[in-house]
Amino acid sequence: MAVDTEKLIQQYIENNKPTDALSHALTFAYCKVMFGAVQKTYAELAQISDRALRNYISDNREEFDTKLVELEAEKEDELDLGSASLTARALSEEQLDAFINNIFKRATSKDASVREWEFFLNFTGLQAQDVLNLQEAKAKSLRWWIKGELPSIKRYLNTKTLGLMTETSNIVYRGNKDSAKNAQAFVDADVQDETFARELMYWGAVHLSMMNNVEHPDLELLATAVRLDRLSKGSSEVYNKFEVKKYAEGDFTPKKHTKSLDELLLELCIMDKGVTKGTEEFEELKTARVNNVAKAVKPPELDKADVQVRASKYEDELRVLLTAEEEIRHMMNEITQKVNLQKGAR
Repeated sequence: MAVDTEKLIQQYIENNKPTDALSHALTFAYCKVMFGAVQKTYAELAQISDRALRNYISDNREEFDTKLVELEAEKEDELDLGSASLTARALSEEQLDAFINNIFKRATSKDASVREWEFFLNFTGLQAQDVLNLQEAKAKSLRWWIKGELPSIKRYLNTKTLGLMTETSNIVYRGNKDSAKNAQAFVDADVQDETFARELMYWGAVHLSMMNNVEHPDLELLATAVRLDRLSKGSSEVYNKFEVKKYAEGDFTPKKHTKSLDELLLELCIMDKGVTKGTEEFEELKTARVNNVAKAVKPPELDKADVQVRASKYEDELRVLLTAEEEIRHMMNEITQKVNLQKGAR
């Protein structure tokens, strides 16, 4: 951080003289928005510890977030839209990346014209430096590197689980608006929190698996433990299935969807049983999609045997079916199990 910026932060702290948790949280909010202050710099200048500042923010989260929104709005009003920087814009990296890709696509099109270029650039205020900034960010960002290297990572790592854990985590910034607060949530988290510590264990194992080009044998167990922590707290997993599927395939190149689940299932049934019986079986399978919800208790620590037992109780919630083929295979297995149980009962 530039010396001049630190002087501005120091001057603002001296003028406001924060003495309690709330005043420190609000003062930091102002410095964060107006001067780009980070917690470590503010804590040093205010002569308090990083942990103390995190606690002040956590204890006054509602006031802190409200202040951030007010200051962002105030700052936005003061911006000169004609020279606004990339950081000032309400565009995520993914949105800007898509826009840039579209510009390049139009540039190579036979129908592209100078007027179209001028229209897009003037409308968005996009400048050459913005493009360079994004390309530089992509070159330095670990998440962009992982996406680009998925084909090679997939050779030794379960990228489906990697994508699921990335998309469902509330402490991983994914370069979009939905995860905009995740980086701050990560900084605010305390390592003494068992849930946070367990997720750190998972991501640490992921990092070392990539460093060694071999997946740790307990990596899937750690992922299951983290997901069980969320479920036992009543938090349902919300994720973009399309993004997870791209991780699973090891390829972020868009794919064209061919046939629906029902179309594939009907074809499979007809191939196996014939038109009449196959159609009847298809109708039976369609009505057999039942989700059973179970309850479990969050364990105080990671225990392999306990995780496996609890995972069996959350079997339906933990199951991730990304393709029509996976759903068909799962439903066929369920039907087979039911038939075997009925035969055994006789």
